[in-house]
Amino acid sequence: MAAEKKVKYLKIDRGRYYYQRRVPDQFRSLLGISKWQMPCGDVSYAKAVQLVVNWAEEHDDLLAKLKSPEGYDTIEADVLRTEDTQHRTHMESLGGTAMYLDGEDLVPFDDIAKPWQAALQEVSELDAYHTRPKAPVHEVLQLKAKIAHAKRGGPRLGKIRLSPYPEFIELAQVHMLDNEIVDFEFTPHPARPMSDERYLDLLTDIYNQFFGEGSIPPSDPDDRDEYTFAKKRIERKISSVTPDPDSITAVLEKYLQRDKQDENPASIRMRTRGLGVAGRA
Repeated sequence: MAAEKKVKYLKIDRGRYYYQRRVPDQFRSLLGISKWQMPCGDVSYAKAVQLVVNWAEEHDDLLAKLKSPEGYDTIEADVLRTEDTQHRTHMESLGGTAMYLDGEDLVPFDDIAKPWQAALQEVSELDAYHTRPKAPVHEVLQLKAKIAHAKRGGPRLGKIRLSPYPEFIELAQVHMLDNEIVDFEFTPHPARPMSDERYLDLLTDIYNQFFGEGSIPPSDPDDRDEYTFAKKRIERKISSVTPDPDSITAVLEKYLQRDKQDENPASIRMRTRGLGVAGRA
């Protein structure tokens, strides 16, 4: 051991080698971990150094991308697409009736009288998220429900760390005297508006949900006109934010990604998230 030099991020625990590295505060919520901690396995010191250096370079590249607005947006979109897919797969495995969030109430999707109007309402709310930082509705509702449950005698929430979205700040002000139940703490990093990539993904989800395969236009002529108007409006919005596949930037990105298929940021997160200490902030 005396001949072994100190290598950055290389840790030794009971004769085993590990890669351990802290995730910067501003990226913990996105990556879902507070630190990377990866075992090198039953290997020699030289092999452990090689593994640690390779992992460090991979994470250096990831963090460098995250520090640029464009890189952050791309990685965030990849991560959230993975989560969306996992959520859809989970919900499909449960079966049951598809539900729709109408205000603060969940109603069966088939019970919506005029779904095309609901689609336009969702697009309107999505536009608000896209133009200014705003907390996800489901996260606000979940937090309100947890606080209400705690006030009825359920488990206290303790200290919770949140991004400084206006909705969370307002909630903290409402419950400023309930610090025995919940103690709000906000990250020093400003909340980010929704990226164009994420906006396009969610806009496409809305379109597929309301006008995708299996969607049947209503028989009433007036309703059918409204249906067609809503459908065309969302199609135009999708077209307006869809990147040109032949633009110089798009072609360059395809070229750069050709030899980096294994560097997908979402897959990096999936590989390392389970080894983190803490979940989303």
